[in-house]
Amino acid sequence: RVRRGERIDVTIRTSYDIAATLQAEARRREWIMRDAEYSDTVLTRLLLAEDQIAAAAALAAELSAGDAEMVTGERGYVDLLG
Repeated sequence: RVRRGERIDVTIRTSYDIAATLQAEARRREWIMRDAEYSDTVLTRLLLAEDQIAAAAALAAELSAGDAEMVTGERGYVDLLG
């Protein structure tokens, strides 16, 4: 059996010095990390449950002193581990 859950695409734009800490904390919290795109800034893409959105926004703001930008996107269902 496969468990599925609704998740929301979330993209957080940060500077390089914040990205590694943000990604490590996302893994620690067992958030689903889709990928990261590196250019002049870092776009970290996550799939989050509705109740994780506020925590992600607070974490990004705290780590970046308010400079991070977070955008929420489409909702969809994903396979969940465990």
